Amino acid sequence: MAKVGIIADVVLQKHHLQKVINQAGYHVVACLDPSKVQIDKLDDGGVSLWIVDLQLVDLHQQLLDDLLDCDELPIIFADGEIPPRNDENYPKWERRLIEKMAEFVTPDPHKNASLQLDISHLDGPQPHNVIPLDESFQFKTKTDIGEVWVICASLGGPQAVKAFFDCLPCSIPIAFIYAQHIDQSGLSALENTIGRHSELPFSIANAQSQLKNGEVLIAPIDREIQFRMNNGVHMMDQPWAGAYAPCLDQLLENVSNQFKQQANCIILSGMDNDSTQGATIIKQNGGLVWGQSKQSCIQSSMPDHAYETGVMTIRDTPQMLARQLIEHIKLSMAQQKADIT
Repeated sequence: MAKVGIIADVVLQKHHLQKVINQAGYHVVACLDPSKVQIDKLDDGGVSLWIVDLQLVDLHQQLLDDLLDCDELPIIFADGEIPPRNDENYPKWERRLIEKMAEFVTPDPHKNASLQLDISHLDGPQPHNVIPLDESFQFKTKTDIGEVWVICASLGGPQAVKAFFDCLPCSIPIAFIYAQHIDQSGLSALENTIGRHSELPFSIANAQSQLKNGEVLIAPIDREIQFRMNNGVHMMDQPWAGAYAPCLDQLLENVSNQFKQQANCIILSGMDNDSTQGATIIKQNGGLVWGQSKQSCIQSSMPDHAYETGVMTIRDTPQMLARQLIEHIKLSMAQQKADIT
C-alpha cells in the first residue's frame, strides 16, 4: 500500500484529507503542521507522495519556496478549501484529488523510479543562477514583442516552472504565458510563489493586460482568454472548455491563431493529455514545441503524450530548457540579421 504524507495548517482540512486518502486505499503515515516540517527529512520513511494544503500562504511562504525548490520530492498541492460534505461540489473535489493521486502513485516500481530527478547530465545553471544574455540580444522595447512562449504545466508543474524561470534574465526578448492546472483559490499564491526569485515579473492576466517582452502573464482559471492585435488580453464571456482549467489545448490554439509561427510552447510536468492537440496546432503553424524530460518530471504523462505525436523537438530538464531557449534566441536573431544583410 502506497504511503502518503500530509502537510496542512488547518486541522479540519488535515482531517478531511486523511479520511478521504485512507478511504481511497492509501496509507497516511504522516500528518504534519508546517511549523514541524524539516525539508531534509521529507524523503525519509518511504513516503510515495506528499499532499500540501496551506491556507495561510503568507505565513508559510518560506516553506512553499523550499518545497518548490525540491524538484525530487513527489508533491501535490491541494486545491484549496474543501467544500462541506453536503455541498454539491464535494464529490467533484474528492474525485479530483483521488484522480491526481492515482496518476501519481503507482505500485509499478519502474514508474516510481522515474520520479527521481536525473541530474547526472546537467552542465547548465541551477535555480537562482540567471543565464546572462548579451546586450545585442536583449529586447529594445517592452511592447514590440517577437516570439510568444506558452509554458504549460499540471501535476508537478510549479516546481518545474519555478526552476525554468529562475534561470531566465529579465532582458529576454520573449513574452511568456504561464498556464497551470490549479484551483481558482490557489492562483494568487501561485503568482507570488513562482515569481518570488525570478527576474521576470509575473501577473495574472486580466482585461487590461498586455503581452510584453520579459514578462509572464498567468492564464486565468475562471474565463477563457484570447489576444487582440495590440497583444492585449481579451477576456471571453465563457469558461474554459474541457476537464481542467485553464484548458491548455484551447489556450494554445488561441495563441497560435493570433501569433502564427511566432507562437511556441513548452510542456512541463503534468498528468493526462491536455496540451497535445494544442501543441499539434502550434507545430502546424510553424512554431516550436519543447517538453520536460521524463526523468525530471514528477508526472510525465502530459509531455509524453505530446512527444508521441512527433511534434516535440526538444526534451530536457527545466534548467536546460531555459539554456536551450537562450541559445535559440541567439540563433534566431543572428539569422534575422543575416537575412537583412
